[in-house]
Amino acid sequence: MPLFVKRKSAQVPQQQQVVDQRALEEAQNDFSSRFKAWLESLGEAQAHSGADAPTDAVVERVGGVPQPQATETLNRTQIIFLRSYARSYGVRLVENRKMQAVVATARPDSSNPERSRQLQAAADFWQAVELWVDQSLR
Repeated sequence: MPLFVKRKSAQVPQQQQVVDQRALEEAQNDFSSRFKAWLESLGEAQAHSGADAPTDAVVERVGGVPQPQATETLNRTQIIFLRSYARSYGVRLVENRKMQAVVATARPDSSNPERSRQLQAAADFWQAVELWVDQSLR
């Protein structure tokens, strides 16, 4: 008898691999859409409040950072991949928002100091959100 024999139970059928991949893609798409909606709500709350950091009122209004939701069809490796995807995706989107706010503050409007203050508050807000998302999705 050969020393190394593939066991039939260890082989995963091609059809099962396709199902597993679809489940992972659905979980990623679900997280992406929930995170984008949350980010839009957060942006609206910041614009309304003018806060330079996520306040309790803002967090209460929009909720906490969305978490990836693993289904029972995902294996351990896929769950780890989904969490990694969620963290990098979330941080990247927030970083883009922060950069937009920073660029807006780089064009100072000396005729409107209130607008300059609002832009700086937005840049500070997105910096704080970036740290919050990074810590929440670890």
